[in-house]
Amino acid sequence: MYNDSLQKSKIAESDETQYMDFLQRVNQPFLQEKINQAVALLREKQLVLFIDSGTSETIAAYGSLYFTNLAKTALKIEDLSNYPIEWFSKETLEKVWVIVLSISGETKEMIHYLQRLNQKKCCIIAITNSETSIISRLSDLTIPYFIEHETIYKSSNNTDKTIELTSQVPALFLLEKIAKHLHLNHEIH
Repeated sequence: MYNDSLQKSKIAESDETQYMDFLQRVNQPFLQEKINQAVALLREKQLVLFIDSGTSETIAAYGSLYFTNLAKTALKIEDLSNYPIEWFSKETLEKVWVIVLSISGETKEMIHYLQRLNQKKCCIIAITNSETSIISRLSDLTIPYFIEHETIYKSSNNTDKTIELTSQVPALFLLEKIAKHLHLNHEIH
């Protein structure tokens, strides 16, 4: 099993067609509409909060910096387990969009956190690899990128744990595209 997972990752490593396919799809009406919806929604709020888990953490940090530099004040929630959203007033939360980054859209800690955000009537945009995940269903808008989901087992001794290898290139690209559109939209209006 372990060797099979390694072999599969070697095959996927050499396959750039999924990136080219994604870049072609991003200009199709489906994703363009999702991006335009995100821009319209984000334009109405004052603050963007990024939440993430696992390999998405670095992308969320980059996203918060990129958004702040280009489009809108943004922060990354560092530790979801402390429920920092609980300290925001209702009035503050009405001015916030949360962008959640998750490859699988099924991370238990993220799901629990989003359920709490939903109780507070917080607005959520999910950027994930799946349109039908639990995180997608808990979000107001989902922007799915649909690329090959890749994992390998952590070790030959431990096939219960996996390492996520799915590329973050689509999530990064979508964040940048949304921020650029938001900036251009702000400059026009």
